[in-house]
Amino acid sequence: IILVSMSKKSNFHLCLLTGYNKISESICKPLLERYDNEIEKIYQHKVLKIATNCLNYIEIAHQASLKTDDEKKLLKEKIFDEKVNTVFIQQELRLITADSKSRVRDTVYNIFDKYSKNLLSELRNDLNNEFPLWKGNLYQLTRKYENWLKSALTLKLKNIADKEQLQFNEILNKINAHFSFYTKSLREKLSKNIFKVLEIKLRSDEWKPEFKPLKQPDISIYRTFDSNIDLLWFLFPMFIFRNIFKNYFSKQIAHEVEKNIHRLTSNITDIINKETNNNKEQTLIYILNELNTIEKVLSGKKSNSNDYSKTINELKQIIL
Repeated sequence: IILVSMSKKSNFHLCLLTGYNKISESICKPLLERYDNEIEKIYQHKVLKIATNCLNYIEIAHQASLKTDDEKKLLKEKIFDEKVNTVFIQQELRLITADSKSRVRDTVYNIFDKYSKNLLSELRNDLNNEFPLWKGNLYQLTRKYENWLKSALTLKLKNIADKEQLQFNEILNKINAHFSFYTKSLREKLSKNIFKVLEIKLRSDEWKPEFKPLKQPDISIYRTFDSNIDLLWFLFPMFIFRNIFKNYFSKQIAHEVEKNIHRLTSNITDIINKETNNNKEQTLIYILNELNTIEKVLSGKKSNSNDYSKTINELKQIIL
């Protein structure tokens, strides 16, 4: 019996090992090979892009190094004209930011507002179903109503916000597209200026601000009564006033829906506007870095011309 049992275990382990080897060879190994190939392609693409950018800048530096100091000064004046300077760029970015932010609130509100009627109707129907199940005095009913409304409204608004998340993100995407377009236009202007004086075009390079998906704000439900009337519950026997307060609760729903839609609108608007400000700063930093790079390569010394020429040939070999 022991020998048979050991034999069965041995066969079982052998089957496991055979199965593992088959899976490893037929599935895992090809996946790893494809993964390695894809990683290598990504690295090659990045290296090629870096080499191409470096080549572009060094070619500009090489041509500039062949000029005299007076010629270089004149070059810079022609390249960094009235539309390619820090003051003008900052002003343009401020205008883009202000214009973009001015439309955000209305856009966000309209996204929510189209749900308000159905949302109000659903909550009132839900209240009609829930209210008969609630027992207690006015104070207890008020607390149950507030807890129910907070839970129900939070869930429904969250579902709407989740459903429209792509729309909110798209608002920010469109704003980022403005920054990206301005950066591209500025780079093209800079390229034209460089070409006029050095007959070398600045390589086009697409740039976008970092995108961060928007976080959803919280929902808040405030007190049902402006005063503490619910503390005087003993003055309102529920067998007499129950339907009166039910109707009052039902009317309050409209106020809570509208208030929380406005609150959500304000919060999401603030989040988008904050991201817009951050992206404006990202854009400015990118542009200033680009201008500083161009200014440095235009200051290349004549004594470095041979080194520039040698580096250009080496980079061309990498790219080709």
